[in-house]
Amino acid sequence: MSRKITSRLQVEALEDRLVPFVLGTLVAAPTSQLVGVFIPPPPPVPPVPALSSNPGAHAKLYLDFDGNTAAFDSRTVNTPVFDMDGDRTTFSETELKAIRDIHTRVSEDFAPFNMDVTTINPGDFSNGHALRVAIGGDSADLLGSPGIGGISKIGSFTNAEENVVFVFSDEYVDRGNRDASGLTARAIADVVSHEAGHAFGLAHQSAYDANGNKLPVGGEYSTNGGSLLTAPIMGNPASALFSRWWYGPNSVSATTLQDDMAVLAGATNGFGYRADDHGDSAATATWIGAPGNSVKASGIIERNGDTDVFAFWSGGGSANFQLNQPLGANLGARLEFRDASGTLISMTTFGTDAWGTLPKGVIFVTVSGIGGYGNVGQYSLEGTMASTEGYTTTGPRVISPTEPVETYDSATIIRLAFDKPMAVGSLIPANFTLITPSGVRLQPVSVTMASGANGGRCFLIRVSLPEVGTYRLVMGPGVTDAVGNHLDQNGDGIQGDAFSLTITRKHFDPDGLY
Repeated sequence: MSRKITSRLQVEALEDRLVPFVLGTLVAAPTSQLVGVFIPPPPPVPPVPALSSNPGAHAKLYLDFDGNTAAFDSRTVNTPVFDMDGDRTTFSETELKAIRDIHTRVSEDFAPFNMDVTTINPGDFSNGHALRVAIGGDSADLLGSPGIGGISKIGSFTNAEENVVFVFSDEYVDRGNRDASGLTARAIADVVSHEAGHAFGLAHQSAYDANGNKLPVGGEYSTNGGSLLTAPIMGNPASALFSRWWYGPNSVSATTLQDDMAVLAGATNGFGYRADDHGDSAATATWIGAPGNSVKASGIIERNGDTDVFAFWSGGGSANFQLNQPLGANLGARLEFRDASGTLISMTTFGTDAWGTLPKGVIFVTVSGIGGYGNVGQYSLEGTMASTEGYTTTGPRVISPTEPVETYDSATIIRLAFDKPMAVGSLIPANFTLITPSGVRLQPVSVTMASGANGGRCFLIRVSLPEVGTYRLVMGPGVTDAVGNHLDQNGDGIQGDAFSLTITRKHFDPDGLY
């Protein structure tokens, strides 16, 4: 007799076509089919490429291709070595390519999080540290019946269950996709991320009718209405271009909304998001533009709505840029160009390519997602320009702040950002004067370069404001950029402009009477 499987056990089955999961209810084989079945031990293990997406991360998602024995639901499961050609004693070039492709795709799915997707056995599979994905064999190894794509238990990364999930890769290989087309790798990678998602606490993303009833077809595993563009990883994304983390009703009910990324990055799992790798404004932009006709950068859009800003020097003239993304990209990206004054620069775009004419000066390029939940992931940026003339002869300008600053604090830090990299040695207290409301001339307490990859463009000026009123911070002529140019704040080509900033210390009144 079949026994009932609780909602905590996730079994993913296959349709006749190549899809990662069956669109239906959870199933289990009769216990009598499992007891006493002899499964031979794995053959000699061939070497697996050593791949790692984020080696310094504490949390590890281990993609196990070389066979494994694990306990699952009171059974011992022997997962054989990953195989596509019937020979489990060695990996062919097609199999090695599939392993690399699966790793690349799964790494993209988990790129926003502080986690290492790796083929290197971490050894320690304690809760909150590592999850094993055993990839190989047929679902009959566990369930006694074929046609199941994968199996896992919700929350096993942190609860009392063993930290392992299973992906039955033979189910995909046996459907004739033995070539290097990438179809098999795509299908297996989707199941890997799906089953790992369960272990990290996610239920299915499901679909319901207007009355809140789960759809009879495509209900348990949402396809986003059969979209060919994007569908949920925790549903059935097989037919969509993008498989993404999702926000929507899960398998519990039509009104139980699941925020996949929030659950993954939540306190229960403990690994959280990756730290933001690039600033989101001109003031905090990463400098990539030392004089030269080409620029390169790379990054990750880690969260919904994140933007990455880069700065470089253009000598004026034609320019071409290309945004490259990894296999299995989840990010639908766009580029935007602005000059040092913040004016939008019109460029011709096609997909992730952009070309046109740039003005002379510092240019800021922003990388962002087109929009929508789960539009996150990795990218690399390359650009070429006809000219970089003028970098060594053009004075810098302050781009932030340019408006008066207000504060209630007697000790205040001003974040001063320039468009070009500066001579760090010239940004010292002696080159600034702070004029108090009563006309007393002081100097900042300290001037330090802000941490980050902004190329020496951003500095923290700590000032003491002993009295309430309006102050003026004046920058002296000794401040220069990295090649010795003095300030050209108005951009007229004549160096030596003055710069001052108004700072007002307001009276703090907790009762709101002033």
